Amino acid sequence: LLAAVTAGTIVLLGFTTFGRRLYAIGSSQTVSVFSGVRPLGVLIGAYVAASCSAALVGIFMLGNVGVAFPGMRDKFLFSSVAAVVVGGASILGGKGGYFGTLVGALLLTLINILMVVFSLSTGAISIFYGLTILISVWLGSLRSATTA
Repeated sequence: LLAAVTAGTIVLLGFTTFGRRLYAIGSSQTVSVFSGVRPLGVLIGAYVAASCSAALVGIFMLGNVGVAFPGMRDKFLFSSVAAVVVGGASILGGKGGYFGTLVGALLLTLINILMVVFSLSTGAISIFYGLTILISVWLGSLRSATTA
């Protein structure tokens, strides 16, 4: 399922007009309007796709945990941001891709498993994620400064 979703998302974002318009809006909404992109329709499509994905993930999580409760997603919020940043996406928008995010998520999952094996506390894991985000943002700013 992961391979199918990855392939579909990479094709959707990289090889369709919807994906190119979405990247254009993420880079600069004002410039995309001047380029002929209508951002409202693209943004509505992106929000619909994100909500359908969130609903599907919620169903999978419910099947895994067995019972739904309001805070069941809280422990995944910080790690999801860390995975996106480690994957090379810019917090300011316009840069990044799905494959990089997938690699960042797999890398952080591997590191999280190693931290649990070494019996570190959840606080230490959160500190590690915070440091990972800071280092990734710093490296991303260095990379963008050298290419500019």
